[in-house]
Amino acid sequence: LSSYGGELAFDIQHSCPGPLSTEPLVVIKGNRMTLVHHHRNGGRLPAGRTERITIDTYELSDKSTLEKGRGEEADGVRSSRSSNNNWSVA
Repeated sequence: LSSYGGELAFDIQHSCPGPLSTEPLVVIKGNRMTLVHHHRNGGRLPAGRTERITIDTYELSDKSTLEKGRGEEADGVRSSRSSNNNWSVA
């Protein structure tokens, strides 16, 4: 990743009732950086229905985490840009 901004949009459908995994919905890796997105509703998407997901992609979100180093815990940091997505930078 050398630059990013704009939108990432895709359709998702699952057939099992209940919430999806707590794992990230989207993981994008490149240039020694990983962008991670968790769904706003905690993975609660309607079963049996196609759901359109649109994610704004900006440098950091309001609820970002930066990984301090190898094997160290991530600390929460405030965004330098205002956006309402749930991207994390690891």
